[in-house]
Amino acid sequence: MYFITMRIHGTLPLQAEAELKALAEQRDKLEGNARRALERRIFIQTENWLHNSRERCYLRDQAVADMVAQSIVIRHERGIWEPYEYIVMPNHIHMFIQLTDGTLRQAMLAFKRWTAQQAIRMLNIKTRPFWQEDWFDHFPRSEQECERIIEYIRNNPKRKSTE
Repeated sequence: MYFITMRIHGTLPLQAEAELKALAEQRDKLEGNARRALERRIFIQTENWLHNSRERCYLRDQAVADMVAQSIVIRHERGIWEPYEYIVMPNHIHMFIQLTDGTLRQAMLAFKRWTAQQAIRMLNIKTRPFWQEDWFDHFPRSEQECERIIEYIRNNPKRKSTE
């Protein structure tokens, strides 16, 4: 199973991008609990920036958000993944999935490519790329962690609306 966060390209300020890059370089030198702790810090900081960003909130367009959500479901119907929970936010998405075919990289690149093409056409925008090149993924290590991830995704819109 994977917990995945994908964001729209250009949603974070340049300062945030630079800070994330520096933290990722630090993370790559760590192992075990220290690495996981820094990954959690990176995730929380990125979420804070995303929830406060007003840049490129293309997924506020209901038709685009519906297309992204439907694409998640279609990939389930095609046997690519089993979605346990997902949420489409104004500038990012969270998914908790179990792959049933292929690799995570294959699944994510195909998903991003197709949804980007559709969104660009629907919004009639020239912005490329649509999605940020990288994505956050996390492999949960326990049933309790899986439950926390599902709860996090379910409560994400509530967190956004109270900020």
